[in-house]
Amino acid sequence: MVNSATHVKIKLMNEEMMITTEKSRTSSSIHRHQRDRTWQILVPIIFGFLLIIAAGVFVILTASGTSSGASVSQWADISSIWLILPVIMFTLFGTLVLAAMIFLMAKLLNILPFYTDLVQQYAGLITARINLATRKMVSPVVSARSVKAGVNGFFRSLLGLKRK
Repeated sequence: MVNSATHVKIKLMNEEMMITTEKSRTSSSIHRHQRDRTWQILVPIIFGFLLIIAAGVFVILTASGTSSGASVSQWADISSIWLILPVIMFTLFGTLVLAAMIFLMAKLLNILPFYTDLVQQYAGLITARINLATRKMVSPVVSARSVKAGVNGFFRSLLGLKRK
């Protein structure tokens, strides 16, 4: 009995999956996707591939001497231009970045002395306050030790003891 119920359940699931698959094949979104895939992916790739093959055939015909309207040196010059063009673009970009850095450093050097002077003034103020605070904290200890040293010196001089 358990076996037949499992078989019926699996059979129903398979039928539902087939119905779902059939619906998805006839769905308008699937057709739209297939049409878009064809026009947006496959056609441009095939067109580009055919264009490259045509250019290759044209170059071979030109190099072999068949009259096609352009000489081999002209194609060599065009190839050189296409090889040099990216290098020129990167160099131009690097030059622009360098010029921007020089301009910004010049502006920074005009502004910087004012702010460094301000930072030095604040650092001096902080140093003075730290020195004042440390003197206040240390002064009781220093005065106590100086009184102790004075008393010890007084009694040594009275008793005639020498420093060790």
